[in-house]
Amino acid sequence: KVEDFPSSGLRSRGLRPEVAFVGRSNVGKSSLINVILQQKIARTSKTPGRTQQINFFRRDPIEKHPYYIADLPGYGFAKAPIKVVEKWNVLLGAYVREREALGRVFTLIDSRRGLLETDVSFIDFLEGHRVPYQIVLTKIDKIQEDSLASMVESISSNLRSMRVRSCQSRLFAVSSRTGAGVECLRAEIAGILFKD
Repeated sequence: KVEDFPSSGLRSRGLRPEVAFVGRSNVGKSSLINVILQQKIARTSKTPGRTQQINFFRRDPIEKHPYYIADLPGYGFAKAPIKVVEKWNVLLGAYVREREALGRVFTLIDSRRGLLETDVSFIDFLEGHRVPYQIVLTKIDKIQEDSLASMVESISSNLRSMRVRSCQSRLFAVSSRTGAGVECLRAEIAGILFKD
């Protein structure tokens, strides 16, 4: 429930921003969070749709303010009853609409698949609520370099044709397995969380 979210930032202005990660089921979200935080904190699974609630990970870095990273339920295919999936969608909607401390939603896209209909629908949802978000391509170790370049251009072109306004222009491409691109993404996150 919305009331169960950590109080830091919920309907409270002036507190530290947090960032969230979301994507289709089985996009590698939990693995990426673990690599970014350099700790196996988010539960990974070969079963799509394992994340069934919003998980908040609080970090207390030395000489910096505490902050949260939110692991959101995957959208799209998930091995769960329709009513459960609908409940996730309601929770997700409440979070992005009401979480005033939300600095950015990192929207993960499988680099081998590109933008699917479920991704476009979620992007439309974020746009409708003017939620700042940024695209992150995952699993780039499983795709050839020239194919990755084509995918980046294709997604960028699709976003331009959608006339998005809340999407950050820079697109990240990462691999949780090799660590490629992770440092750049980690630096981006730090810039959001500790910009002042």
